[in-house]
Amino acid sequence: MIGIDIYSALFIKSEMVNKDRFSNYKKLINYAGLAPSLHQSGNYYTLVE
Repeated sequence: MIGIDIYSALFIKSEMVNKDRFSNYKKLINYAGLAPSLHQSGNYYTLVE
């Protein structure tokens, strides 16, 4: 993954002790905070990280 070095990857892995509790990879990525989300209403939007 671009922007994540070995130390960051090991830290993220250590925080996710039981990955089997997530039903799919998208939920795991969201839990780890690696995927920002977009809240949009009409012409207004907010990027939430």
